[in-house]
Formats: sequence, C-alpha cells, structure tokens
Amino acid sequence: MLTLVTALAVTDGIREVTGLEAAIKWPNDVVVRGKKVAGILTEMSTDLDRIEFVVIGIGINVNTDSFPEEIREVATSLAIEQGKETARTPIIAAVWKQFARYEKLFEEKGSFTAFKGALRGAACEPGQRSARSGPRRRVLRRCGRHYGGRRALGAA
Repeated sequence: MLTLVTALAVTDGIREVTGLEAAIKWPNDVVVRGKKVAGILTEMSTDLDRIEFVVIGIGINVNTDSFPEEIREVATSLAIEQGKETARTPIIAAVWKQFARYEKLFEEKGSFTAFKGALRGAACEPGQRSARSGPRRRVLRRCGRHYGGRRALGAA
C-alpha cells in the first residue's frame, strides 16, 4: 500500500509543480505522455508479528536531457517534457507534502478504499483498471502506448 501512497504523492507533486499530466502506470512507475518519468521501489523487513522497517526509494528524472537509444522511446524527464530545466527542491517539497497527506489518510482510514478516487484520477486509464493480468502476461494500456509482457513492468 505504501507504494501506491508514494505513487500518488509523486504524481500529484509533479502535477503541482510542473502542470504536466503525470499518471501512475501500475504499480510503481509514473509516466508523462506515455513515457516513464519516475520509479518507486519499496523494501520492507518484518518479523512474525511486526514490521521492522520500510524503505521507499523514489527516482524522478528531473533534468536529464537525453537517454540511451535503447530506452529513449520509453523514458523521459521533466525537463524534456517542459522544454526547460526544473528546480529539484520544489519537486521534492511537493512530493513530500503530498506523501504526508496521503500517508495520514492511510493511517486514518487504514484501507485501500480511502484512495479509490485519487487512484482513478492518477491511473493511466482513469476510471478503469490500468493493468489487466492473465496467465504469464500483463498488459498495460492508455499511457500513450500499448505495452505487453514483462518489459512493460520494467523486468528484463
């Protein structure tokens, strides 16, 4: 659930600072115009009866001006999408502010239902599931392109 909380925070933070239409490509990528602009990795350590710690890593391509040819079609940065450099501090502050807001909501409500409206507005296909799974296959639609298979999920 913290991955979704973080994805919402990143999406809202990017929108707030840049005005770009960021969207969640389930479950841990954020895209702008169909290209990945951010990724989220959540790691957790648990005992039998409690969570020891959670570490959330967020990578946002802010001022990258070019990408290697093999990922150029699927990756972008805020600078590329805006046509100008973006200050990092306002992005970090906006993401942190949004994370605090969503994390508080999660603590208060304790369930996924508290995020349904926000997820509908942030998912690649508003109002619909952005991913469809089947045996050995997952298809993502409407983030600007049609992706299929493991590569769409960032797997090798």
